[in-house]
Amino acid sequence: MDNEKIGAFVAQRRRALQMTQQQLAETLGVTNKAVSKWERGMGLPDITALPPLARALQISVDELLAGEMAPCAVKNVQEEYKHHSCTETVLPMKNTAPILTVDDIYTPQACRLASLAGRGTGKRRWVMRVLFGLLTLTAAGALWWAVQEDDIGLYALAATAGALAVLYGLEVFGGLLSRRNLRVTARKRGARSASFFEQEVLLQSKGESTRLSYTGITEIWQGPQGLCLFWGMRALALCAHDVTEEKLQELCEHLHRQAPQAVWKQGKKRSKRQKVLAVLAVALCVLCAGAYGLGVRASVSLEGKLALFYKNPITGKTIHLRGMHAEQFPYAVQSGLKLQWLTGDVCAATYVGEDGRTHQYIATFGDRGSGISYYNVGTAITGEWAPADKNSAGWHLEASEGRNGHITLENGSYCYEYEYSECVQAGTLALALCKNGIPEWTVALGEDFVFQNNDSGSVAAGGSIVVCRVSMEKTAPVAMDYIG
Repeated sequence: MDNEKIGAFVAQRRRALQMTQQQLAETLGVTNKAVSKWERGMGLPDITALPPLARALQISVDELLAGEMAPCAVKNVQEEYKHHSCTETVLPMKNTAPILTVDDIYTPQACRLASLAGRGTGKRRWVMRVLFGLLTLTAAGALWWAVQEDDIGLYALAATAGALAVLYGLEVFGGLLSRRNLRVTARKRGARSASFFEQEVLLQSKGESTRLSYTGITEIWQGPQGLCLFWGMRALALCAHDVTEEKLQELCEHLHRQAPQAVWKQGKKRSKRQKVLAVLAVALCVLCAGAYGLGVRASVSLEGKLALFYKNPITGKTIHLRGMHAEQFPYAVQSGLKLQWLTGDVCAATYVGEDGRTHQYIATFGDRGSGISYYNVGTAITGEWAPADKNSAGWHLEASEGRNGHITLENGSYCYEYEYSECVQAGTLALALCKNGIPEWTVALGEDFVFQNNDSGSVAAGGSIVVCRVSMEKTAPVAMDYIG
């Protein structure tokens, strides 16, 4: 066999049918480089590809291997051209009765179906999924870095990556970009019909036509919405309301016979409730990401209490949002905002202020007493407290009675003393132990804290307290029991 002669004949027939190398490659399910290699005489198709190649070029296998058309075939082609309109772009199909014809395959419904089927096939859009994952990680990493460094440029990077992640997420989970590309193609090409013949599919539009062989079909998606065929990345969607059920069933049976190599995928119709939940979930994620990027910080305790803060990314001014009220931090936040729940209703917000020193804002929810009177936490914890856990480095707290008393915290190696006058109370649940206006420790009343007299809020009769160091580093609260 003469490879160069066969290659030249393949190129001649392809041009006669006004097909590009890419169109022929898609019809056969190969790459355009393979077609180019055949036409240059650098190789021959695999023996299993000869029949579909011959059908695509409208010749016999013998003519393909001979590198020329039989004399009678040339005469028939000439006769067909004599009686055919000069405006036609392709030779007439050998079998003129199609199994099914769809007048327009670029309707909005078909575009949505093609996008839905593309998301349901395992090998498609893996690049989009990888990019979506990378952009999501980039946005999260940039946002974390921006919070640590408090850099406006990093905030902008996080916002850009987040916006791209949302865009790619809409493509991965909603097919937004695919539908847009199909609509753009539809506007460029106009209405395009698809005719399903016995051996191939003919796509036609004004001034252009393409023949697709059933042997090139890689995947077929079938669901309540219709049928979608894939030749590699090319999709052809048939909506259920555009085709009768009988015709669609007949086409499916025909595809089972003509495209046994195709992988069938079954699609399920999502209920309206599932669609609403999916939209709400995406909207919630976008809202949370946007709020975090704008400076909103939130933490929820195990009891369901919500501590909500807003930090202005530019000025650093931070407020605690509580219902319809807001309370501003005494210092602007220079960097970081560490949220830590000491009890189920006491949340400590630790930060580095504009003066470069560590400060703390304590958000409290609820009351340990009857709620009738406002009591002094320093007086309430009068007595001695020791940790129930033996692995707590031997810490011991002692609070003397009276508003002019003091609190001593020691563990054998360190000893800290604080006057009540220097301490700052938060609500009726916590007390910040301060030196020169800077908090060093936080004491919170345990959820099992017991007063001697509940109405007056006097000294403790039992229960526990929680003590935690004020630091931007990771700290562990120490629970201490009342010992007398």
